[in-house]
Amino acid sequence: METNSKTRRILLLAVGAWLYCMSISAQVAYPDDMFSEEMAAQVEFKGAQPTISDFVNAFFNSDDAWPEIWGDCFDAWKNYKANKPQEKGSKVLIDTKNGYFRFTQNLKEVYGEDWSDDDEYDIEMCYWNCIDKKHKLFAVSLRGKEHDKWTEGQYDGIVFHIYVNATHKMYQVPTEDMGIDVSHNNSNGIFPTNVFFLPQKGKDIRVETYIGENMKEHLFKWDGMRFK
Repeated sequence: METNSKTRRILLLAVGAWLYCMSISAQVAYPDDMFSEEMAAQVEFKGAQPTISDFVNAFFNSDDAWPEIWGDCFDAWKNYKANKPQEKGSKVLIDTKNGYFRFTQNLKEVYGEDWSDDDEYDIEMCYWNCIDKKHKLFAVSLRGKEHDKWTEGQYDGIVFHIYVNATHKMYQVPTEDMGIDVSHNNSNGIFPTNVFFLPQKGKDIRVETYIGENMKEHLFKWDGMRFK
């Protein structure tokens, strides 16, 4: 009787392990059609693996002309690397240990008294190690606040890149394919404003969605390959 009980426990553990492996196998796969050479950027680095600085370099090397706030961020990044003073109102934070970058531009310091202390643009970048040990996920977000209200302009939002360890290339991929799907639909004549917050510590992405004066918050949780 005791032997049968032990056998059942072993079988249940084996089945559970098999189901777990199958679920992991199903979730880790990135299909080949996600990667387009037109959306690829080479990541150059020294050492065993890239750091957040290497990803920031690769991101800015992927284009020759960065408009408006993106150009300001690029200039601030170049100043940071050259140990030069930043322009008034600009700050750069690099947290290599946690794989996190942030550029902040305070509009009041840049443009004067017509803006409030909280009016600013934030560009964040960070990356996650994938559980398949073959990829990393690199994210870039921009959020802006003007006259105490969040904006969702031409450049606001979030972009993802999948980095392939074997080739040292990262590929821009659709946001929805990574599990981040937020509403952009008109609601009674009002379009939602989605504000993204990337983690300096932790793994998950926080999104605040504003429709008029109403705000809903959603936490997209990282599962090792995508968000849920």
